Amino acid sequence: FYMFARDLIHSIIPFVEDNYRAIPVRKHRAMAGLSMVGGITFRLAFGNLDTFATVGIFSTSAFRGKGGEISDLEGQVPGLFSNPKHFNEKLDVFYISNGEQDGSYKYTIKAVETLRSHGIKVDLQTFPGAHEWHVWRKALHDFAPRLFR
Repeated sequence: FYMFARDLIHSIIPFVEDNYRAIPVRKHRAMAGLSMVGGITFRLAFGNLDTFATVGIFSTSAFRGKGGEISDLEGQVPGLFSNPKHFNEKLDVFYISNGEQDGSYKYTIKAVETLRSHGIKVDLQTFPGAHEWHVWRKALHDFAPRLFR
C-alpha cells in the first residue's frame, strides 16, 4: 500500500500532469476505487487530501470488520472522527455506492451511518444488484457528473 501511494503521488501524477493536458491542482484531482481498491482509495485519498479533492468508493468490503461490525474507520484514517471539519473542508465530493444485494451492503450502510454520526459529509447511493458490473455502471453514471464542478 505505502509503495503504491508513494509511486502514485510522487511519480504517476507528476508524469500525467507533465505529459498530458491535465490541470495540476488538488481541486482537479479525484480518486475512485472499485471493490478491493475502494478500501485502498479510502485510505490513500483520505491520507492525502492535499492531493485529492474528490473521492469515490464503489462496492468495497473495506468497511467489513469482525463479528458483523464495521471496520475501524478511525484506525484506517487517523483523525477522521476527531477532526471531521478538516475532512469536510478538504473534500468537494465524498461518494460511496453499493449494490443492495452485495455482501458488503450492510457494512457500507453502517459505515456511512457512523461517518455521518461523526459529522463526515458523505453521499451514499445504492442500486439494485450484487457485486456486479451493472451496479458499477450505474454508480459511475451517477458519480461522474459530480466531478470537477
